[in-house]
This record gives sequence, structure tokens and C-alpha cells, in this order.
Amino acid sequence: MKQKLACFALTLVVLMTMLPALAAAEDVPTISVMLIDNGRSWDPTVSNNAAIQENLGVKLDVTIVDKDTMTLGFASGELADIITLPELMYAEFVNTGYLLPLNDLLESNGQQLLDCTTDEAWSFTTIDGEIYAIPYENNNVKYFTYIRQDWLENIGFDLGKHELVEGSTDVYYITLDEYAEILKEFTYGDPDGNGKNDTFGLSTYAKSSNEISFMAVFGAFGGLMTQYYEIDGAVYPFEVTDAYRAALEWLHTQWEAGTIDPEIFILEQDQAYANMMNGRSGSMVGWWSTGYEMIRDGMWDLQPEAQWCTVEIVGADGSVGMKDNGRVTSTISITTSCEDPELAMDVLNYLSTDEGWWLIRYGVEGEHYTLDDDGYPTRTEAGTELFQGMVLDTLYTLTNRIEVENFANSAPQKDVKMEIRRSMLVHQFLTEAPLYTDVFYGIAQTQEDMVFGVDVNNLIEMRGMQFITGEVELNDENWAAYIEQWKNMGGAEILSSYVERCNELRDTEYVAGE
Repeated sequence: MKQKLACFALTLVVLMTMLPALAAAEDVPTISVMLIDNGRSWDPTVSNNAAIQENLGVKLDVTIVDKDTMTLGFASGELADIITLPELMYAEFVNTGYLLPLNDLLESNGQQLLDCTTDEAWSFTTIDGEIYAIPYENNNVKYFTYIRQDWLENIGFDLGKHELVEGSTDVYYITLDEYAEILKEFTYGDPDGNGKNDTFGLSTYAKSSNEISFMAVFGAFGGLMTQYYEIDGAVYPFEVTDAYRAALEWLHTQWEAGTIDPEIFILEQDQAYANMMNGRSGSMVGWWSTGYEMIRDGMWDLQPEAQWCTVEIVGADGSVGMKDNGRVTSTISITTSCEDPELAMDVLNYLSTDEGWWLIRYGVEGEHYTLDDDGYPTRTEAGTELFQGMVLDTLYTLTNRIEVENFANSAPQKDVKMEIRRSMLVHQFLTEAPLYTDVFYGIAQTQEDMVFGVDVNNLIEMRGMQFITGEVELNDENWAAYIEQWKNMGGAEILSSYVERCNELRDTEYVAGE
């Protein structure tokens, strides 16, 4: 009996000593966060995430969802304190009343965010003077035209005589005529030296989109698919312009010459990559990391001599450009469900400080990364493992420090493959790259686009393929019929809806092109 009483007394003493700690834990406020799926998973016990929460004095309750789940959250009103949305999708939900206007909160609790975010980015998250979202900024340049540099040398093409894109060390300008000659030699000139007629000039993936596959060619004719341009006060989608028709005619000539892979319109992305890795083709348009990823995945095992460079193609009238992917790739909002908006803004403000950024992106210094004398980071084995395991930088879309991001990403690498990745990544930093920008960038999708957009886009893709391959002759009659069908299927209504929305939001006086 005495032993039981002693045990009870001891237990009581232990509990009494734990009460302050338990009470303190219960007093820690919680901020809920709902992130659009970025491929990561949330683990609050990873030391950098634990440090972030300790420094903030809050518990972060993070949920990762897909876009559809987030949309359902708006329908039900069940939203976290802080949410992220892809690109500029936030504008579609402003009228729901669930997104808190942030002007006053930014002034009182978000000075770091105001200081480190560009005016351009803020302009895209402001409606009628009210800021409804904090932009996550990225680099505008994402797509490049890759060419096998070793094949160029084999056919005697001297790239060194060509002008570089300003600020670049390996992005060259070539003319459209030169590109046509390169495609011909890559197809019929045995560029790989194996004595076989088994290569093509251009072999990328166009099954789901002509926009990407032929981007550089379209750019040489004055525009890009899926974009709208203003000409003398009137706005047109590129796909109904004479410039687009001229680009299709040029591509048809290449198709007839046999320099384009005949399977290009049925290839999935991974199939196209396999063809490039196997040496089937010498040029393609791809994402900034495409060249590195193919080498990472074994291209050098198949073709040890393979080397890449990137080019921009200049048309006869000097037209040239790649796609402007936009400055804002996602946004952060505080919802009206949040009981403590000031604390939520404090969290976001801290995450975009130097300390917050490094903790999110690289982890704990000494444990997850080290810095050299120039301030460049190198991940440790532990940091690399967590980074590759997609649990280190789960919160990266909550920290907006594009200049620090670019500096860290420009760190020279000792590993050859990682240095190739770095050089491709640095391409995005080009501030003087020629870009085509959609006049309606930043405007939320209109109802007309939601209703008619799929059918109109399918028409554009299908007819583009038919014109390129010659299945439908690209003459005046068939071109006029295509334009008329585009109008009748809703293309004209989509255009008018964006013109009206743009004039309303930006005080412009555009008219829809006829």
C-alpha cells in the first residue's frame, strides 16, 4: 500500500512539473495552410520546418491538395487561413468574398513582402486598387530551342560566328534560313556519322500541343500560339493572323522536305525525349531543364559525344522571341476564415526574409547545406536526401525572394551533370531575352472561354496539324473557312470577352480584331 502511495505521489509530482510545458504547448497559436500540390509532402518534424515554427512561435498545420479540392473549398467555405493558387487563378475567386483584401495588413505587418516584391508582380494581384494575393515570382523565360551542338560541328556549321542573346554565354541567334539548312543537313547529311539515314532535323512532341513543338518557328514569324496581340488598337489571337498562316506554310515546306519526324503529331513527351536521347533528332523545343534531364537520365550512356546549345530563330523581317511565361507562377492569399489575419501576415512576412527563405529552400546551415566564401550554397548529403525526397522545401511557394533564388541557383557545380543543369537554369535569368507577351496576361479566364475554349482550341490544333502535313491544303479558300469556323465555334466571343474584361480592369480602349 505504501509503495502504491509512493508511486502515486511520484506520478503527481511529474505531472505537476509537466503542466507548465503542456500549457505552453496548448498556448502556441496555429495557422492553417492549404498548398496546391507541388510534389512535396509536409513533415513538421524535419529540423528546418521545426526551426521555422519555433522562430515564428506558431504551429503550422499544412495540407497539400490538388486544384479541384481547393475549388471545392471555395464552394463549401472550408478554407485554411492561408491558401495558395496556381498562376493568377485567385482572380476567379475574388467575388466569392473569401479572399481578404491585404492592403492594410501589408502596410502594418508585411513590410518585408512589400520591399521584396516587384511592382510588376503586385500589378497582377491587384483588382480595383485592392491587393487580394501575394505573388510568388519566378523567371519569365522557361522554354528554349535545343540543338545538338556536336551535330552542328559535324555538318560544318560555325555557331561561334553568331550573335549571343545579351547576357548569355550560350544562347545564339540564327536565321530562319539557316535553321532550314540545319534541318536539311540533320536529316540527310548523316550528322551522327553512322552512315545511316536515320535522323531528323526536328522531332519533338506535338500530340497535345503545337504551341510548344513549333514555338521557335512561330516566334520567327511574329508571335506565338495561345497569345493575343494588339495591333493599332485592335486585339487578335495569333492563330488567326497572316503571320500564323505564313508560319504554317513554312512548316508545311519542311514537312514536304522530310526534315520533320513524321511521328511528331502522335508522340507523347516521354517518347519524344527517348527519340532525342537515342539520337533520332537534332533539335527540339523544351522546358528549361529538358537538356539536363535527358543527360541525367542516360543520354551520355547512349551517345557519349552529345552536346547541347540553345538558339533563338530570327525571321526574315527580324521577328524573334520565346514565350513569356509570366512573372507570377502562383499566389498566396489570406482567407476570411482566418481568425488572426495579423499573425497570418506575420508568418508570410517572416518566410520572405533572408532567414525564412534559406530555412525553407536549403534547410539548416551546417546540417543541410554549407556556404562557400562567395556565399554560394552546397547541399550536404543529408540536405540532398531530404531535397530529393521532396520534404525539405515544401513551403517554397510561400517565400517570394526571386533575387536570392537566382543567386543561389547560379552557384557553380563540381558535378558535370549538375553544372549542365545550372547553366540551363541560368538561362531563365536573361533579362534581355526576346519575349512575346500575351496582352491579356493576368486576366482571369472568362466565362466564354470556359464554355467555348476546349472546342476552339481543338479546332486550332487539328487544323494546324492538317495544314502542316498537307492533309488540308493551305490555300485562300481553306484558310477563310478555318477563320469562319473559328468564329462560329466561339472564338470571336472568347476574344470579345477578354477585350471587354481588359478594358474594364486596365482602363484600355481595345477593340476585338475582325
